[in-house]
Amino acid sequence: MRSLLEKWANLEPQRCRYNSNETIEVLYKNQWHSVSQENPVRDGILIMALLEVGDERNYLYSIEKIPRPEANSDYDSEPQILVGVGMRDAWRSAEGENLASTVVELFLSEYLGCFARDN
Repeated sequence: MRSLLEKWANLEPQRCRYNSNETIEVLYKNQWHSVSQENPVRDGILIMALLEVGDERNYLYSIEKIPRPEANSDYDSEPQILVGVGMRDAWRSAEGENLASTVVELFLSEYLGCFARDN
């Protein structure tokens, strides 16, 4: 996650930056918010900042959570949750993994990929 945030800070310093303590901040609702590992609402802030910038750039995005199929189906060996963001990527989440962090990292990766293609 840190490397994705650093990439975002380099690509769009007006939206993601280092503050004086060398922690990373993102812009949401015209205010800078810390996204340090210690911030308990970090994932929520990142998701909201990414949704905001996606809307501003007129990006079409989708986030889906698909529950594990029924045990008697042909797909009973699939992971518990499949998360898709955009059209290119999907991550599989096993039981016990932090789904919120998975979505944030995948969403940020997708955004950076779209931004790089547009510029």
